[in-house]
Amino acid sequence: MTDEVKMIPVIAYRTPDGTPTCARDFSRGDVCRFLTTRNLGLIECCGYLVLDVERENCDGWLEPLPGCPVWSAT
Repeated sequence: MTDEVKMIPVIAYRTPDGTPTCARDFSRGDVCRFLTTRNLGLIECCGYLVLDVERENCDGWLEPLPGCPVWSAT
């Protein structure tokens, strides 16, 4: 048996001013495929890094975490 490399398409979303975000529009499904929630959907989490995601300066946008594979330089 041999191993296979698979590619999973992930969309990188931005706020209207161009800042990286984890979700642009929940109602349309414009959400990173790694975003998940806990506490009955009250707290957003990065399913890849298994850490809570914070909101940006009361603007409501979800800030990608350091180490996010979607927004990394490589």
